Amino acid sequence: MFIKGTIYAGRRTLIRERFGEEAWERFEATLRERQPSLRRLITPTSLLEFDDYVGLQALLLEMFYEGNERAYWTLGYQSADWALTEGPYAHLLDSARRGQVKLQPLTTRLWRVYSDEGQFTTEETENGFVVAIEGPSRWHISLEYSAMGYVHRLFELITDRRLDPQRIEGAADNKLGCRYRFEFMDR
Repeated sequence: MFIKGTIYAGRRTLIRERFGEEAWERFEATLRERQPSLRRLITPTSLLEFDDYVGLQALLLEMFYEGNERAYWTLGYQSADWALTEGPYAHLLDSARRGQVKLQPLTTRLWRVYSDEGQFTTEETENGFVVAIEGPSRWHISLEYSAMGYVHRLFELITDRRLDPQRIEGAADNKLGCRYRFEFMDR
């Protein structure tokens, strides 16, 4: 299983904005020291081995978020905010807001930008959405929380409403994949 290099570009933008350029440079130096396979140039089209992705995410937590796994969700949420408003996928958000793109194809496309395995499904409900990622060969809490944080922000940007996420199943249940419900908070 591979994760696309877009994760690296997004994390670089977030860390530079929040902690500064020097903090990012320290992170990169530490990452390359600990994971020799990441000493190469990582572009948005690069493919990261799953273990390298998990190592990158774990180091971010260690260096910037005191090991708090909930920060994975925040990173996904903030990445979506950047990527969908001023970053490379702003045109997709605009199309969704205008009703030119349905949610299922949009979330499938965004998942394919992120990973080469698994199916991302989105179901609209009366009170929000139910989403699932099924069929990946590998899974980790960082992938789950980052992806769900990202889709959480995506739905809020499209609907202009706040949502309450609820895990139905996921890594905590030893599942390869996850299922979440996102309910509108303003009923």
